Amino acid sequence: MKTFRTRIVSSLTFVMFLASLPLFGQQKISDELQKKVDFIFQEWDKPTTPGGIIGVIKDGDLIYTKGYGMANLEYNIPIFNKTVFRVASISKQFTAACILMLEEQNKLSLDDKLSDYFEGFPAYADQIQVKHLLYHTSGLRDFFKLAMLSGYNEQDRFTSEEVLEMIKRQKNLNFEPGTDMLYNNSGYFLLGEIVKKVAGEGIGVFAQKNIFDPLKMFNTHFHDNHKMIVRNRASGYASGENGGFEIYMSNLSIIGDGGLFTTVEDLAKWDWNFYYNRLPITNFTQKMQEKGRLSNGEKLSYAAGLDHGEHRSIKTVGHSGAFVGFRSQLLRFPELNMTVICLSNVSSLPATKLAYQVADVMLDSLNIESQLSLEVLEVESRNPKLKLELQELVGNYELANGMVVKLFTEKGEFYIDFLGQIKMQLFAKSKSEFFAKEIDLSLAFIPSKEKGGSSFWLSLNGKKIFAEKAASQYGVDLNEFVGTYYSDELNAYYSISRVGDKLFLKVGNKLKTPFSMIKIDKWAMEDGLASFHRNAEGAITSFEVKAGPIRKLHFIKQVENYSTALGIRRF
Repeated sequence: MKTFRTRIVSSLTFVMFLASLPLFGQQKISDELQKKVDFIFQEWDKPTTPGGIIGVIKDGDLIYTKGYGMANLEYNIPIFNKTVFRVASISKQFTAACILMLEEQNKLSLDDKLSDYFEGFPAYADQIQVKHLLYHTSGLRDFFKLAMLSGYNEQDRFTSEEVLEMIKRQKNLNFEPGTDMLYNNSGYFLLGEIVKKVAGEGIGVFAQKNIFDPLKMFNTHFHDNHKMIVRNRASGYASGENGGFEIYMSNLSIIGDGGLFTTVEDLAKWDWNFYYNRLPITNFTQKMQEKGRLSNGEKLSYAAGLDHGEHRSIKTVGHSGAFVGFRSQLLRFPELNMTVICLSNVSSLPATKLAYQVADVMLDSLNIESQLSLEVLEVESRNPKLKLELQELVGNYELANGMVVKLFTEKGEFYIDFLGQIKMQLFAKSKSEFFAKEIDLSLAFIPSKEKGGSSFWLSLNGKKIFAEKAASQYGVDLNEFVGTYYSDELNAYYSISRVGDKLFLKVGNKLKTPFSMIKIDKWAMEDGLASFHRNAEGAITSFEVKAGPIRKLHFIKQVENYSTALGIRRF
């Protein structure tokens, strides 16, 4: 005879099973298409793994949604339609909508200056406008990257006040406001703070009253309280070093740039608003999707928390998200009234890649041709031994713009890593040409007398950048670089030490990480590039860090022994 507790658990499991079925009581896509989508997610369709959920929207209907894997491995809770995910940077479009709503109410202007809202910033705050924050053209350094360079990691908790003070401490910008575009989280964090100052309430409360409730997004909120209980919340995971999975969560309560918790069903309601607006923003879709511009008139691909692109010659609008154990992608095809949403609770699930693969399944069903998969098959058949030659191409390469990329193989596959920022698999077009599927990126190696590739042209969104392989450190005096360096903008000490014929970098009390040479005074860090400076006598006096959304961050070499000062410093 079943106990009361057993009956409750069985009932709960049955309810979740019913809820995991697609909406509207029946499947809206064919069995054949369902099988193709299931095949894409087969690696995660297990009761022993975390996973994700896919949602396909066509003409306003959520025609297919299905969860794969588990929302919580400890309690064997499967992912279903109402599973709540942290969606990271997909949050930015909601912050942008709040700003546009306040502009509609004449409570702020996109031409307002940063100094109109915040005290204590350097003089450059007079040059930064709200629109610069919106389109990532402010030149501000990314607070997440600053935190990591200071010795923090994604799982550490810090407050909004600490983040604001850290941003204020930066003496310099990456570039003059409006002259360039560099994606960063600081701008959208500040937009969230501006909403609070203008509306008189936090962006979480403002968005709840003005976006989530009107759109009946009842399972959506900005998570500004890490102690809050969230029904149906998915736990975040990462792959364990010895197999299996481990918890990968954060108590971070910073919102604006991220922090949105939501479901695939609620995002479908948000998506529908781009076709039939119910929010108090005139020309909502046009304003949200209007591309930013640089001060010279050049139009960007980035809009109000949304990124414009193209897939199979069809226009796309969307955004991805990645934080701790969560990955997400919202991919809209406006001309087809079709959207694909992928949310996951494990960092190793490539949500963007899988969303595009599901989109391809749907596009194929609409008889929209795909040359990509045919091309890959042709190349692989022409070059059956190609994978054996990839090892000759691996290594660090310096781009002409000063950035460093790493090419490497993993489980027989070829990858490019923008120093910890973006990692993507590369596919062969020929022995010397490779491309990525997620974005418009390709590599063309230049013929060389040396074995393997010593340089290549990287094409990104139509722009070409020259890349040269790292030089050998043979004959370099490594002792010149050894020492302690300090950055007052981070309030952090870096220690460079030598072990044998290698250099290692230590940030505060973090573990040492390898330092690898690009050129004699340019070295690749774990997630950035260090360029060393010398005085008139040739002695090293400082270095400058460039790491993703951080440029020109200075560290001064300390003359005395500052080993006792080493340690993680609070913001």
